[in-house]
Amino acid sequence: MLPEVFTHITEYVKQLEQKNKELTQQNTELTEQVNIRKQSRLSEKNDIISRLEGEVKALTQRVKHKEDYIIKLQDKLGKKDCMLSKLSGGNHIIDTENSVFTRKHICKWWEQGTCKFCSDTCKFAHGEDRVGTRFTIDKNGFIVDK
Repeated sequence: MLPEVFTHITEYVKQLEQKNKELTQQNTELTEQVNIRKQSRLSEKNDIISRLEGEVKALTQRVKHKEDYIIKLQDKLGKKDCMLSKLSGGNHIIDTENSVFTRKHICKWWEQGTCKFCSDTCKFAHGEDRVGTRFTIDKNGFIVDK
């Protein structure tokens, strides 16, 4: 009986060793697959980063070009500060030769009775009779009625 048990245990140990060998092989293969996927994802990420860096560079160049263009326009107008363009806001007709603005719209705050500017210092018209009136902007950015 003892030799049979010993033989049975020996066979069981061999089966375990074989199973261990198979599992070790599977583990190695899976590790390789994971590493390949990691490399692939890393490569994809690097490609995305390179593409985005190229787009950022192109956008930076476009912004620089626009900034240069704005500076040239401001030089033509004889103004160095941005107050002129901020105050125009597309709501006024600009006479670029004289840097004169024309009020085109009625002030919504004046209509509600809450405008903090007086009629002469608001960039919008305080009443129908003020639509079309002209004003300039002094070097400090203050509105001066024409």
